[in-house]
Amino acid sequence: MMNVTRLAFILPLVLCPAVLLAQSPPAVPAVTFNLDAAIVPPTHYSITVASDGSTKYESSDTQKKDADALDPYQLNFTMSATTLKRIFDLTEAANHFHSDIAFKGKTAHTGTKTLRYTDQNLDLKQTYEWSQNPSIQQLTTIFEGISLVQESARRLRFLRRFDKLSVEQIRPFRRLVREKVVLMRNPDTGGLHSTEQRWNGK
Repeated sequence: MMNVTRLAFILPLVLCPAVLLAQSPPAVPAVTFNLDAAIVPPTHYSITVASDGSTKYESSDTQKKDADALDPYQLNFTMSATTLKRIFDLTEAANHFHSDIAFKGKTAHTGTKTLRYTDQNLDLKQTYEWSQNPSIQQLTTIFEGISLVQESARRLRFLRRFDKLSVEQIRPFRRLVREKVVLMRNPDTGGLHSTEQRWNGK
């Protein structure tokens, strides 16, 4: 009886810290962008950027025929300081997504987007197709640009490995990436520059 009583007293002390740890929000502030039901592959991707620069990109694809779908993809990298600051400055300008940001009028379907901000005290997210808020528009452009660069680089690596003779196929992808980078005034490439250097034989 003594052992049972002692066990009943000790168990809450052991389990409570684990429960509290599981419920604690992330210590490092982070911004996450999700895109679902996209009209072009991949049909889903997610980008999570922590305030220390650590970034996780993941994508998956759903098509009518499984053979047509892209393979799931994940990549961890460090966001450039310039883009990192821009993302968190825009998030702050958008009040950390406290308020509804979705445009209520009719818009063309380009995918369901979600922006989320988390820190020790907050866990806020908003879902939208399009927003009139300039900060949200800029954040959307940045994250869509990062995904475009990552998926283009992924495609280029595939062609480089399995179809080395398809030089004419590779060139449009590289040109598309460069044009997007210029239009976005040098957004984060997540390692694209080092990949380009390898393709150039450097």
